[in-house]
Amino acid sequence: MQFRLSLCAVAVDNLRMNFFLSRGGQEQGPYPLSSLPEMRRCGGVQDTDEVLVDGAPGWVRVADYLPTKAPAATPPALSAQPTVGGERLPTKPPPLSAVPSDELAKAVEEGGRFVLFTYCISVLVMTFRRSSEVTFLRRDQDGAGDAIKFSLLSGLLGWWGIPWGPIWTIGALFSNARGGKDVTREVLAQKYGEPVANAILARRQKPAPAGLLMKSFRATLIGAPIILIALIAVLASVGLTTGSSSSKPRSAFDAANEQISVHHDRVAFGNSDKAIAVADRVSRSMKTMRQVAFEGGEKNGLSMSGNEFLSYCELRDGQCIVIMHVPELRRYTSGAKDSLGNLAWLMTQTALRSEQAGTPDMKVLVGLRGIALYDRVMKGEYMPDAENDTGKSFETLRDGREVLEVAFK
Repeated sequence: MQFRLSLCAVAVDNLRMNFFLSRGGQEQGPYPLSSLPEMRRCGGVQDTDEVLVDGAPGWVRVADYLPTKAPAATPPALSAQPTVGGERLPTKPPPLSAVPSDELAKAVEEGGRFVLFTYCISVLVMTFRRSSEVTFLRRDQDGAGDAIKFSLLSGLLGWWGIPWGPIWTIGALFSNARGGKDVTREVLAQKYGEPVANAILARRQKPAPAGLLMKSFRATLIGAPIILIALIAVLASVGLTTGSSSSKPRSAFDAANEQISVHHDRVAFGNSDKAIAVADRVSRSMKTMRQVAFEGGEKNGLSMSGNEFLSYCELRDGQCIVIMHVPELRRYTSGAKDSLGNLAWLMTQTALRSEQAGTPDMKVLVGLRGIALYDRVMKGEYMPDAENDTGKSFETLRDGREVLEVAFK
């Protein structure tokens, strides 16, 4: 049996209050109440909108509900542990009566541990090193399943990025073969405090020896360098034969899609400085809205875009096209995708107004795609008056790739 650290936050999440948003007679939500100030700052909520908070008697304007000044941040508490010359002095362990006796502390004392398994992914010449979720292993568990899973991921997708691919892949293989990176002390210190964590670890038993599957996995690492060299040779030979393929001219749509496929050092692209400014504002606003208005998903998981909303904006006479790579789009529920499309449309309208890039009767297209496929395309017109922008002034096309290709010609 394994425990995921993310489960500890479930009880806290259930205590959050929600609110509904009303604009132009259209209701949206619910959203977490804590996200309301950030949504207003990003432009997703206007002062003239109305909100209905859980438990409130009725609707109120956003300008009346939110304070004009944010409360001053509370300074972090200073550590009570004494120091000499910047070095912490050892603290006395707490009495046994202060050590928690719950199931988690007992499982650690019996030899359990929290571990991280590492893996890496290479994209072209870039390599990304990532860690799994924190996993709890009981005394008789060695984590062989997760160790092999994440090692295979690195072996298939991580080793061929130069120069860090082979280095990080080998490091991930051996780290996972040792049973993962032990982060028990850090987890216990965060949950109980460092003195109590030290007392629990002082009483911890040694884990049981590795099982047959883990031992077999370790044995296979002896032949891993030979396998990697063979794969590199095969890939190099294939690259030599296919590298000089026909140079068929790419369409403007293909060129735009290529720019938002992999994250390098930019999140916004466009066919002009003003278009790039619009794309940048939309990208950053959508990332903020994802953090404050959506729950769940793996925001730190595997993502070709580096968990950034990579955006491209094409501004032409009477037309604006925004295409966006949404990280982990396949993990969103259908309802969440509907809300995501609505927010993308609102953020695009807000960006056009803020950058003064919109024109009367301008046609607007906003496309959302995952790794390669477009999930939906919003089609409508530019709304110069924010008061009349209800967020529903568009048509949603479930398969709108052809519409985008035609618009880019």
